[in-house]
Amino acid sequence: MKNILFRNLAQTFALVFVVTLCVGDLEAHEVVWFENPFGIKPTNAMVLYYGPDECGNPDYGEIGIVPSVFEPCTVVVNVDQPSSPTISVHFEQGVNTANQVWIEVDVEGLGPATVNTVITGEWHATGLPANNYCDAISPNYFSVPVVVKRSPFWIISRIVALRMIKIDTGGVLSGLRSSSTLNGRWLNVGMGTSFTLKAENNAQFFKGTTKLGGALNGTITDPMGNSQIGLSLGLLYGGSSATTDYNGYFILPSLPRGWNMLKIEKPITFTDPSTGSNRTENVGVNVVLPATNSLSIPEAKLTVDMDAGSEPGTNICDCTPWSAIGTGTLDGAQRPVYYAGGAFPPQSGAADCDPPQVTVTPPGGAAFTITAGDNLHQNSGRNPASGIWTVTTTICGTSKSCSVTVP
Repeated sequence: MKNILFRNLAQTFALVFVVTLCVGDLEAHEVVWFENPFGIKPTNAMVLYYGPDECGNPDYGEIGIVPSVFEPCTVVVNVDQPSSPTISVHFEQGVNTANQVWIEVDVEGLGPATVNTVITGEWHATGLPANNYCDAISPNYFSVPVVVKRSPFWIISRIVALRMIKIDTGGVLSGLRSSSTLNGRWLNVGMGTSFTLKAENNAQFFKGTTKLGGALNGTITDPMGNSQIGLSLGLLYGGSSATTDYNGYFILPSLPRGWNMLKIEKPITFTDPSTGSNRTENVGVNVVLPATNSLSIPEAKLTVDMDAGSEPGTNICDCTPWSAIGTGTLDGAQRPVYYAGGAFPPQSGAADCDPPQVTVTPPGGAAFTITAGDNLHQNSGRNPASGIWTVTTTICGTSKSCSVTVP
């Protein structure tokens, strides 16, 4: 059975620029799909494939007639039956009248060759709710180009010298998913056609998705409640990204459907032990946030603490410890505590230091060790204990700690 999650696609510019709507017959909805997530590239074809998708169902895509952010108008959508027997269309949950309407496009059968076709239809406002400028009652026609073809071969290669893996999707725009086990949780880690990833020590499995997920907005503060300005958020390997403003606010407008692994990064200035001069590097921690079935844009409230050592250099050790930890809520529900730590090597030359030791101390419990690195998904699991959580990185006898409090 297909999981039908709410896709609330926020138009970023609608939140950045405040516009007074004083005219009638305004088109306040957009027609979107995976390859055209903001409705501004209507010539981008929806690409589908013969055979089953990642869930074992015949492949399918979705066309959304979605409102601008917080726009309340109800619309009616009519869609024409496709001229090609390769695809069929129907309204999800049988609904064609709502604030947002979704059309599922299903691949039928196993075709021998590529098929190019078009899905056409129209939407128009009902006038409801009244007194909300819902007066775009004339038909707004749309057409969505669709290409159905055989699945491409992915090419995976390894860059041994850099401990990196390169994945090429054959030129097809995809959301990249990763998991350490075939039966584990699959996390969206990027969006694009080519990805260069850090090679993990444990086995990693990859697959793609072309299902459009939801938007996410929220705020980030430090443990004292101060807004975190200029933090970057985004999928690890390309795709949707954002930077927090002076209120610590961010919006990620277009994520792949499902669980998304996001990296939160902050520039940290410290004294480079090898030179004695100030140096700036990014410290990061990964968090996992889902596309949800909420009728509003899911709101995250995150608390993040990140820092690096600032001690002057010595002849014993020329590496600098760093640590990062974060937690928060999504639509009011507590999320896990996420943590990371490691050490910056000297800016030039070989490092002269021991391996960093990274430990996490939960409230009222024994400390435990985690693997050093900022590209790892390390967390407390569901329902973290209330109290202060601390992550500490120690190298050559020098430590750096960061903490957050779970209510």
